[in-house]
Amino acid sequence: MSWNRPQLRSGVDLQLQSAFNDGQWASVIRLAEKRLRTFNDPYFEIVKICAECQLDSPFEKSAGIVALQRFVNEGTVVKDVDALDLLEWATGSLLDDQEFSSTLGTLKVRLVKAKPKDRNGAIRCLESCLLHWDLFNAQQIAAILDRSFPHDRTMLFWNVVITYLLCVSDQCPPDKKKLYGMLALKQMQRAAQSASQPDAGDSDRSIRTEEEILLFYRILETHGSDADWTAALGHPEFGPVPQFRLGRKDLLLRVLDVSRRKGDWQTVYALSKECLILSGSDNSLKLLACDWMVWKALLDGASHVMGESPEVLDDVAALLDTFSAADGVRPIYIRNILLARVAAAFQLGSDDPSESGPRGAASAQVEELQRYVRSQCSSPACFDDIRSFAEKLEPDELKKFAHDYVPGLAQEAAGDPLRSATIRTLAYQLQYLALTRPGLVLPIPGSQSSSSADQWKCAVTGVVSNSSSCTERFRTIAESAAKLYRILTESLIPEGNGRDPDYVPELAILTATALVKLSGISDSGSVREHLPYPIYAARCGRLLQATLILEYQLSRTPKHSRVTLLLVRLYLVVGCAARATALWETLDVKRTITDSLSPYFLDRLSTLSPIQVLPQSSRPAKALTNGVKSYYATSLKLRMPRRLADAFESENYTSILEIPEFINRLRVSCTMVMGFVEEARACRALGQRGLPISEEVLLNDITDDAQLHENTDFGSVPNLEASMAVPIYDILRIGPKPSNARFHLALVAEKYFELFQYKPPATYKAANPLQAATTDRIFVSETLQQLSSSASRFLRGARKTLTEQEHFFFDIISLLTALISLMTSSGPSPESSTAASQLVSGVTAALDALSDSSLSLPSPEGEGEGALIPMLSSMHGLFHLRDAADAVKLATSYITSVLEPNKQSNTTKEATEALKTLDKAGAKAAALGKNRIAVLKREMTNGNLESRIEAWALGSTAEDSLSKEIQGIVGDRIGKSMGILADSWRVGVKGWELVRWE
Repeated sequence: MSWNRPQLRSGVDLQLQSAFNDGQWASVIRLAEKRLRTFNDPYFEIVKICAECQLDSPFEKSAGIVALQRFVNEGTVVKDVDALDLLEWATGSLLDDQEFSSTLGTLKVRLVKAKPKDRNGAIRCLESCLLHWDLFNAQQIAAILDRSFPHDRTMLFWNVVITYLLCVSDQCPPDKKKLYGMLALKQMQRAAQSASQPDAGDSDRSIRTEEEILLFYRILETHGSDADWTAALGHPEFGPVPQFRLGRKDLLLRVLDVSRRKGDWQTVYALSKECLILSGSDNSLKLLACDWMVWKALLDGASHVMGESPEVLDDVAALLDTFSAADGVRPIYIRNILLARVAAAFQLGSDDPSESGPRGAASAQVEELQRYVRSQCSSPACFDDIRSFAEKLEPDELKKFAHDYVPGLAQEAAGDPLRSATIRTLAYQLQYLALTRPGLVLPIPGSQSSSSADQWKCAVTGVVSNSSSCTERFRTIAESAAKLYRILTESLIPEGNGRDPDYVPELAILTATALVKLSGISDSGSVREHLPYPIYAARCGRLLQATLILEYQLSRTPKHSRVTLLLVRLYLVVGCAARATALWETLDVKRTITDSLSPYFLDRLSTLSPIQVLPQSSRPAKALTNGVKSYYATSLKLRMPRRLADAFESENYTSILEIPEFINRLRVSCTMVMGFVEEARACRALGQRGLPISEEVLLNDITDDAQLHENTDFGSVPNLEASMAVPIYDILRIGPKPSNARFHLALVAEKYFELFQYKPPATYKAANPLQAATTDRIFVSETLQQLSSSASRFLRGARKTLTEQEHFFFDIISLLTALISLMTSSGPSPESSTAASQLVSGVTAALDALSDSSLSLPSPEGEGEGALIPMLSSMHGLFHLRDAADAVKLATSYITSVLEPNKQSNTTKEATEALKTLDKAGAKAAALGKNRIAVLKREMTNGNLESRIEAWALGSTAEDSLSKEIQGIVGDRIGKSMGILADSWRVGVKGWELVRWE
């Protein structure tokens, strides 16, 4: 049922109540019939109907639906709200949300109309309609409540907000949208006008609270005219400035956001300026305005209007000077003021009349940056605050700032070693930022054309390289950061105890990030498109060094989220899915961020290590995706969550307007589909049976027309790159981020496997086997046509949203759906045989390409890690090779079973030859995949794996000063770190031994 069993209404005798609570449905039916005859109360008829719904007979189970239709068609008015609640409970699992409005919703409106003064009953009916998102009937109930209780101002605003929700929803007929919108607007305008009346008495129906004012402005945004909007901004009580005087900032921020979207920069500037110059006796209002968002609005507005009003520059400068000279300002406000000065220098240019031209503006920018860093260099947020500004400096200016000025501040603080270390960390971060600015690696003049230069030079470090990526330019910053980190952890902060200052883990992150760059792992999408997997051409030893330093930092600060998030991605890339899973679980991702953070780790995990998604144990397997699936199952249990009703009770109108949009996006979330797809893939690979994709209730709304939303949050992930560079979390990735096309294609693939792997229950015996077989073939044919159409639709233009292996795999699925439909259709002909041969050729060619892409290895030249690490990191392609081989086998088996009765047909002989070719190609692909697992299994036992990993990671430290620093940092933990890597690889390979290839 939809929710827990309700209690019968107060006054029902104990015998009937006990039977109902104990689920003795036969007794409930008998007792309810007796009470109905005795009291002639329709309530007991509904109790009887609800009890019948709990019985096993299909006819009895449908008693509630039948009764609902009868009540609606006969115009019955059920005047007992408890009875309707019982009906709602009894029919909850049978009644579709779309049917609620025409059945239960209609009955609830009738009840409220019949008993308009029953406030409690009407509110219960309203709540039910809202939770089922039946806005049409909810609006009628809200209007009745408003008329019935004119002295209850809450009812007015409930009516307004529901009317507004209806007018902007798909449930409202197009010809009535404007009508309902204007109705909500006029009601709010009347409420605003009556607010000026000093004594409204008990019939007060005016706007009073902040939430009501925010609702007024939301309705104005949608349905008000420009004149209405302008009048509201100037309202003496409800305008953003008067509200700001009362300490209410939300309205101001909302109006600024709307004005930005409208391009009304004059309003943005005027409002933010007016709020900033407000002052009270204790300057509290001035400090309230001293918010970075307000300052940013002021500067954005000023930058757009200064062309027409040059005096804007002087006004902004005066404001900044006033706030800068204020006494007793809190540190957080000092930060905002200084940051505003930096932003003004970059957005508005120099405010010094004596300095004109670009050099004057540039010197002002550097000066303000220096002022900010001198004040805030001890803050962990300093780098993030100034990075967007620092990267806009000219290369020589940024070099002086990062290499001279900031290190000079560290030298000045030499008497305080910890403060000095903080500033040096900031300097290294800025130096790294400078190296990631695009366009700094230039061809050396005279070394041929820029497109084919033999040598390249970094404009910041002067490092010369034979490659335009010039990875060696990151060596100096990696060594400097590693050296400082080692000094700090050895002498100044010898024991972490989870209390390392913020800059210590940030130094570890910086060193690891620079090592990733040094590895040469591709950070260019155009370069990576032709690479089989991310680390194909990388120096894996540097990536292993990055894991070593981050693991060491985790030993000092366990559960440090930024370190953990970076390390998780590193481990996934180098093939250590088991260790990545263990670290991910320590983060304990809460429900509120499941939708936005889960893809960071879970996306494609089943293709890397199915055993991590679906662990094997003596207990029932618990999928790693259960947390994701349970979150959506709970949040989307009803059409709207319970907190929507809570928002009405608390009169939180802002939340009321935001919750439906959030829930509707949640229903078509890429993350939700990801949870089901990852588990389904793991189940297939490990030979376990799960709930078929087509039976997952939450996927009912995912049609081909549904636009799936991607919402991955990288806010907590370390990223020291310049804004135009590829972020580190995109460099360390298996493939493109979640997308609408990829997950639609994934659903197509899962439905394909489900279609051909379905087996009826052993107890099922068809009465007419021949007729049943014919019906099954018709169903398969129609389903394949749908899947073929969907695959073709989403494959178009999807190349950039897929890995190379995914593209080959989905292409194979698309070709197979067409091939099966063609070869199993009636009336074979020479033309169809030719088309079938072409499709078979396409499938075999895609299989060969997928095999090459998944199994190819880089040249053994390099640092000695040989082929093991590239093999371990290429499991994503191996999984799709397995799936493709399985898909081919299912196709050939089904086609053979259909063509078997027509063995003597010439066309069938041609088809048989094509099938043999296809079957051999699939078998070959599976054999190649199985052989790769066998090779990996031998590698796991070939010598001392830990010693081999140490040699790959650290090499000859005597010849490599950076490796020597890393070894010095890890120290005695080197053995444990090598064990972590080795054990994770062993677990991964053992898990792949359980994968079924037949």
